[in-house]
Amino acid sequence: MRRHRLAALMALALTATVPMAGRAQACATEPFVDNSRLAFKKAKYDDRVILIVYGGIARGDARRLEQQILEHRRLSVPIDEIWLHSQGGNAWEGLGIGRVIRKYGIMTRVPAGFACGSACTTAFLGGPIRSVDPGGRYIVHAFSSLGRDDEKPGDTLEMLSVEQQRQKEQGDAILGAEWSAYATEMGVSTDFSRATMNIPHTSQKTLSQKEINDYLVTNFPADPVGCMTLN
Repeated sequence: MRRHRLAALMALALTATVPMAGRAQACATEPFVDNSRLAFKKAKYDDRVILIVYGGIARGDARRLEQQILEHRRLSVPIDEIWLHSQGGNAWEGLGIGRVIRKYGIMTRVPAGFACGSACTTAFLGGPIRSVDPGGRYIVHAFSSLGRDDEKPGDTLEMLSVEQQRQKEQGDAILGAEWSAYATEMGVSTDFSRATMNIPHTSQKTLSQKEINDYLVTNFPADPVGCMTLN
């Protein structure tokens, strides 16, 4: 089957598992879906059960993800991989999601055409096995501790009151220490922590495949297929 890109992520037939008679390519053309609440859709890739996690990360999403995992286990269809497509959101919740993923030992992947930014990159590290495929985007920057679910690059200190700025500086120090410990716990290079913290929250950087490999962000060979065919 020739490779092709669908118009957008929501055209991937993600509303349910695609029947075996039909197939869809997991490859989004937009860098991000909108920042609405995190959503979950099931699909299959070869014989593997995939949970596609997309949208904005907000408080309570770690619990919601764990409920999805447990429900699949109850139905005897445990999740083999989690595919991530999100511009991020609440930094603390990203840590929580990552720890849920590690608790259940589920592989994480950013397939071709998907993008994982900010708090999503933290969640991604929870996978004991991790892959960012060619054409997948892994986008990092230093985190902010304000706890707003809609935080994004472009939010500046000038937009905050003096008291908010003081709270942010204190919170950032706490979050930075927690995030560095988490990255080490997940087996990522300490160079990755330093490099990420040096990228201002108001900016962002898409890591190259070389950087992703050198920093031990991934530990599993990328799928060379490009857009991945879902059952």
